[in-house]
Amino acid sequence: MFIYTAKLKKGKLAMVGAMILAVLVLLILMRTAAGTKDLETAAHATAAETNEDRVAYLATYGWVVDEIPVESQEVRIPDSFPEVLESYNEIQLNQGFDLHKYEGKKVKRYVYHVSNYPDVPEGATVKATVLTYRNKVIGGDVSSSEQNGFIHGFDAPN
Repeated sequence: MFIYTAKLKKGKLAMVGAMILAVLVLLILMRTAAGTKDLETAAHATAAETNEDRVAYLATYGWVVDEIPVESQEVRIPDSFPEVLESYNEIQLNQGFDLHKYEGKKVKRYVYHVSNYPDVPEGATVKATVLTYRNKVIGGDVSSSEQNGFIHGFDAPN
């Protein structure tokens, strides 16, 4: 058995202690900053595991939709965006989403009939699309494909 001893002066011991304390404080600050970023992301990542979750999510924007989606399918976000998808992603960016994060990923697309869109001509159809990845909302829109149709984010137009 070996015993190793070292004689440290109080000044050196205090300096080593201060350095250890500084490293601990730095680690705590880094972890807190990362936690804040995760909380911001989590606040934006709304659960959409069930149909009720998605309907409730659309209701937070004031939309009344049919309880059952008119369409649900798995789609793949392309690895590179053509111009039309870049334009669509601009809508997503304006509402805090970014589909570039999901390039090459398979996502779920749910389409609902909107029954309370203002000033819709008789017979016109308005739909709300919700895109999800791992049961979290990652984007979507409200649109009409009728003549003179429109597409915009979840917020109602002014």
